[in-house]
Amino acid sequence: MFAEDRQLRLFLLLLLAGAAFSAVPLLNGGSVADYMLHPAMAAMLVALLTRRQDERMPRLFFAAYLLIGSVYLLLALLNVFGLFADFYKDAGAILPLFSLPLWFFLWFENAERRRAYGLQGGRWRLCALIAGLYVALLLARLVVLSCLGENDFSLPAFLRDGATWSFFLVNLPLGFCFSLINILGEEYGWRYFLQPILQKKYGLRRGVLLVGLIWGVWHLPVHIVNSPQQWYFLLLIQGSTCVALGIFYAWAYLKTDNIWLPVMLHYLNNSLLGFAERTAPADNSLPALPEMLLTALVLVVVNLVFFGWAIFSPRFKDNSRRLPTMNERAEN
Repeated sequence: MFAEDRQLRLFLLLLLAGAAFSAVPLLNGGSVADYMLHPAMAAMLVALLTRRQDERMPRLFFAAYLLIGSVYLLLALLNVFGLFADFYKDAGAILPLFSLPLWFFLWFENAERRRAYGLQGGRWRLCALIAGLYVALLLARLVVLSCLGENDFSLPAFLRDGATWSFFLVNLPLGFCFSLINILGEEYGWRYFLQPILQKKYGLRRGVLLVGLIWGVWHLPVHIVNSPQQWYFLLLIQGSTCVALGIFYAWAYLKTDNIWLPVMLHYLNNSLLGFAERTAPADNSLPALPEMLLTALVLVVVNLVFFGWAIFSPRFKDNSRRLPTMNERAEN
């Protein structure tokens, strides 16, 4: 068995390589969805490379995820050079369909293997309550930002819109079923693998703050490629958002020991905010520096108020409540 320090270094190396590799397709219209895959791929590769003798590893699920992710990233890379461009566009529509066999491979692995590598789940009632709290916080955050002039969101209009209820009752659950590749892509890397190791090394609070910072900086290539004139501003906003959300996701994970909860929260964040802001007009103008700084300050404060409070929870005071690392979980 590899020491956890070596596993951490290997994960960070794979993460860096994956970020560089996955950012290249963005130069030629690649999808940001491609970029979401490699944190989970890095965690799975670390498991396969450092714990290859473990008979309880869900190898079939890991192999299927890595194969699908690698093929899709390869197509995205070839698209940069104009190769298989039409097929790559079609693959973007096909990718959600690959989530269905992935669910089957996950179910096919027995409960012991899923549990040994953090995929089993549990405490679903508490998970549902925390997910409901998160939706309420997201909507309240939109209302506050609207009051501060940062968006045009109207909660009464949102709740009166029939499309809202269709979204919650139909689109959201169906989208979750067809998004396994993407929604697991980040959280299995950040929360399942990285969070326990950093919390073990640096303590519950400092560890989770480090995860948030790494998560935020990890988005840097996306901002540089997509917004070369505003990347520093977007990175500041992204970093503060990832730290705040990372605290809340870590708190939720610590309370339930269910990786599917942060996966659901991340999915809700991306889907609900995208839906709520769907009618907002696109603004591609470059704001002045003082305006950028003021917007960044507002978002930092609002995010920390709505989600950063969780770091003062008793869950972050007692190191005995730390979740096991990959090695500890698999061996116990």
